Amino acid sequence: MNAEMIYGLITGILFGVLLQKARVVRYDKQIGALRFQDMTIIKFMLSSVLVGMVGIYLLVDLELAELSIKRGMREIKRELRSMFSDTERWWTKTVPADPIPLNSCDSHGRQERQR
Repeated sequence: MNAEMIYGLITGILFGVLLQKARVVRYDKQIGALRFQDMTIIKFMLSSVLVGMVGIYLLVDLELAELSIKRGMREIKRELRSMFSDTERWWTKTVPADPIPLNSCDSHGRQERQR
């Protein structure tokens, strides 16, 4: 086990202890959250997301972690525009060149065997 796995294990145990201390795992709290009568679970989840966001950016600022975004929305939009701008090119990418002929299926839609 390396140090990253140990840190992950400790973080998971601490998060589990916090879940138990906040009594979030109790049945009545969960039913209350589903009925929008008890906001304990929602508050706990929002605060844990907020702490996680601040923690990640703190680690990035201290240069203990690195954020890398693989693909941005601009690249995805550019790809979609280029794909749909030329209909013929899109059609050849999407539709197979040799589809199954309609007359080769039996009455149940199954392909007939070659004899």
